[in-house]
Amino acid sequence: MSQILLIEDNAGDILAIRQVISEVTPATKVSVARDGEQAIRILADPAFNADLIILDLNIPKVPGIAVLAQCKPAAPIVVFSSSSNPAEIQRAKELGVREFVRKPIDFEEFSNVVTRMVREWIEPAANGAASAT
Repeated sequence: MSQILLIEDNAGDILAIRQVISEVTPATKVSVARDGEQAIRILADPAFNADLIILDLNIPKVPGIAVLAQCKPAAPIVVFSSSSNPAEIQRAKELGVREFVRKPIDFEEFSNVVTRMVREWIEPAANGAASAT
């Protein structure tokens, strides 16, 4: 079973992302951190092992960039944010983000982007693990 950590404070986005993920990979577990402090606690737990981290930079308590600076998880991190600040995008990439995706406003496009992210970052790992057995 794959595990995704979603670091997001917008309830509507959380619901939409969970719905899309459940349709794309039903066996995937989605854990949610609603602020940076919670994300840091989850990522610091050695028992927690995500296959993908989806991070919104504009989160309460500790901003997403600070979460990136403090945590160095092994899982790929995809920033999924409304931010289009070039300095923020550059800093996120310097801190190890694999991809920076701007959140679409249109729901169909939003759904397509989340589907692509999950397929690109989760399914190859799952298929590679399955073929190794």
